[in-house]
Parts: sequence; structure tokens; C-alpha cells
Amino acid sequence: MLDAIRRGQRWLTALLVGGVGFVFVVVFGNQGPGNVSTSSATSIVELGDFVVDAAEFDLERESQARRLRDQLGEQFDERAAGAFLDQQVLRVIVERTVLAQSAHELGLEVPKAEIQRYLRDTYRSPDGTVDEEAIVRGIERVYGTQRLFLQAIERDLLAQKMLRLLASQITVSEPELEAVARQLAEEARIAYVALSTETLPAGEEPSDEAVEAWRADHEAELRARYEAALGQYTTADRVRARHILFRLDRTADAAAVETAREEAEQARERILAGAPFADVAREVSEDDATRDAGGELGSLSRAEMAGAVADAAFDLEPGTPSEVLRGDRGFHIVLVEEKLAGGTRPFEDVAPELARDGARASIARERAQRLATELSEAVRGGASLEAAARERELTLGRTASLRRRPDGFIPDLGAAPEVMAAAFALPPGTSSPRIFELGNRLVLLQVLSRTTPSEAELAAQASSIRSAALDQKRTDAIATWVREAQTRYEAEGELRLNAALVMGS
Repeated sequence: MLDAIRRGQRWLTALLVGGVGFVFVVVFGNQGPGNVSTSSATSIVELGDFVVDAAEFDLERESQARRLRDQLGEQFDERAAGAFLDQQVLRVIVERTVLAQSAHELGLEVPKAEIQRYLRDTYRSPDGTVDEEAIVRGIERVYGTQRLFLQAIERDLLAQKMLRLLASQITVSEPELEAVARQLAEEARIAYVALSTETLPAGEEPSDEAVEAWRADHEAELRARYEAALGQYTTADRVRARHILFRLDRTADAAAVETAREEAEQARERILAGAPFADVAREVSEDDATRDAGGELGSLSRAEMAGAVADAAFDLEPGTPSEVLRGDRGFHIVLVEEKLAGGTRPFEDVAPELARDGARASIARERAQRLATELSEAVRGGASLEAAARERELTLGRTASLRRRPDGFIPDLGAAPEVMAAAFALPPGTSSPRIFELGNRLVLLQVLSRTTPSEAELAAQASSIRSAALDQKRTDAIATWVREAQTRYEAEGELRLNAALVMGS
């Protein structure tokens, strides 16, 4: 990365995720696609002299996916994050191109010597040498030609220059610093009532009459919900079965295979002679998971069983042991105890459940709205939220000390930036009549206390606070500037996007 990123300037990385370095992670990490070519027919962003094509989009996307995999490990699901990655990468590329074009219009340049110096500094080996041939080979493998690579690197370095230029013009005054310092160090505690608009309190359920009435008013809606979720009400054919396993390694030689087969045949003969299948399984099966239960597999669909075993289980008549079957883990003997026919539950069987869920949600919503309105009116009349909640026997939550967070996160409430803002805006002891909507909850709050840091505490944190204040102001100001520049280029017809080429790919 460039020096500015190495120094950890968050205002920079927040707007220019990845930067030029992503190219070389792909090239020299030997993890990127090979033989990528560039074609004007595949361009997704065009602005002035700058063109970004789908191949470069793919490189950036893989770089960001790799970064997330490194951060999240097994928790990262790239398929689930696909749309998010597409949107993020397109946003980053557009913003980078807007910054580069703006820099170009101001007359900023990237001399060839600067690119060469960057490559040498970035890819110098521990002994101080640079393998220039390896760099060139990597560039040509990914970009096809050095010329296309140089265009990309020039654009990205210009974007970096523009960011530095913008950042250099942003400062924090002493009054701003003091205000930010107090905000960052201030703490508040709140009490709150959170009313669910989807669920009722434990022990409260709609009456049968209420369910029937709700169904009568929502019959068409219920049928539509049933059809949309038909798969939930459809079950496959299943069997209740037992098995005996004679384990066999995949690399077993012919002699071992024959020995296991003979043992399986002997066990089958005992069963045919009248020995209970479960007793034989407990005695000889090598499946640790089912042996003590007499080989019981439970109720399984065809999809939940291995190929040969599944075929046998669904072809057998209940009570008849199978032939000796070869599977992935060895030789099996299967006994089907019962066949369970699958099918689709008809609407009339499902409708009462759906209607009860609908009635419950409807009553919960009406209850939450009624109680929230009552609490709000009580507060407007001079009562505290605590007193109004206690009168209605409602649960009142209380937080530990809170500090401002950009995401507005509050324990037990989640992301609630408007509630957070109110907690630091209202005087201590004040209840707010405002009803906040947080997902499926209606929330009202009371500020219990707020503490402000002393001058000595502020002075002790001055250095870190100044850095945080400057970072935040730069991030906000540059983000606004880039959005306005992008809007202007779009309105003038200079910025052309072909997002459909890559989104959702």
C-alpha cells in the first residue's frame, strides 16, 4: 500500500478500500485468475480517459473476498455475501475513478518514476533485491499488457493524490475539538420500554374466536402465504430403518474386502435364521453411532441416505433384511421397519396454524401501539416513563453507562442511532414522549443520568481525541465531496456505468 495507508489513516481507507495494493495481492500471491484480458466491450465504468472493465472488477472482488475470509474465517459465507460484495466493489471502483478524474482535471500527474519507485518499494525482497521479471510476468498474466496495467495504476495513484489534497484542506478548530472531546467522553444511562409488535407476552394467546375472526377477514392472504411456502408443508417419502456396518477403508486390498464381505454374509445368515436384527447389530456392527441402539437409523428420506443403501431401503418390504450392500464406508445390511408416505399438507390442515400466527401478530401489534400511545400520553402529562410503565406492569429495561457510537448500538436494543441521540440530547431525569420504531419493537426512553468528563480528563485524552475528531471530520467531508462529484459527472453524462455486467455475478 502507499505510505498514507501504511500510516493507518482511517479517513483514507474508509473511502478507498483496498487501494492499488489489490492488484499485487492477486499477481504475486498466485491466487488470482490467469490470462485476464481487457476489452472495451466489457467496460463497467467510464469517466474521461479512465475505463474499468469487468476483469478488473473481478480482481478487486476477489481481493475483498479474500480479506473478509482472512478476517472472519469459517464464518465468512461468500455466496451469502455475494450481493454485498458486488455493491461494495462497484462503489469503491466508481469512487476511485471519480477521484482520479478530479485529480486529472486539476492537473495532478503520476510520473513514471513514481510508479517504478512504488513497485520497487513494495516488492523489494528481504535481501533488498527486486525481481523485475517476475513483476512483469505477473502484470502481463493478469492484465494482458503492461500498458493496461499502467493505466490502472495511474488511476489509483491519482485517486490517492486527490484524497491527500482534500484531506490537507480539512482541519479541526479548538471549539470543534472541545465539542468532539466532550461528546466522545460523555456517558449516559437510560431506562426504556420495548414493546414487541410481533409477539405477545408469555401466557397470552388469542382466543379461538379471535383466530376464527382473523381468518375470516384474511382468507385470501392465508392462501397466498400457504402457496408461497408450500415447500415447508411438503414431506418426502421416508423409512424407519436399521443397519449393520462392516467398516472398510477405501484403500483396502482385495483380501480385506473379501473378509469384510464374508463377515457381512454370515451376519445376514444369522438374521435369516431368526436372530433379531437389533441383537446382531449390537454384537457385530462397526458403526459406533448406531450400534448400541441396535443399528437404528431413525426416520430418513432417500436424500438423507447413501446411494446403494437408499435404493435398497426404499425397495425393501418392511421386515425383510437386504442383501449385503457395498457403500462408501464398507458393507451394509439394511432392515426397513416401516415406510412412511410423504405428501403435502392440505391448506385446510395448515390454515388454523397460519391464522393463529396471524392473529397473534395482529393482536401483538395492536397491543404494542396501544401501550406505546398510553405511555407517550402519560409522559406528555408529566409522568415519568418509569412510573407509567410500573402502573401498566410493563418491564422496564436499564442500560449500563453508554458512550456515543457511530452505529448507535445499545445493548438489548441493537442499532438504535435515534435512541442514542436522544439519550445524549435530553436532560437527565427526562422522559421522552417520542415512540421510536426499532424493527419489530416500539421503544420509549427515559434518561436516568449523564456524566461529563472533567477538564483534567479531557486534557489527558487530548491527543487521541484530536486524532479521532480529525479522522471523523475528514471522512465525512471527503465522502460528501465524492458523492457530489459523482452526482455532477452523472448529470453531465460523463460518468457511464454498466453495473448489470457484474452485479450478481
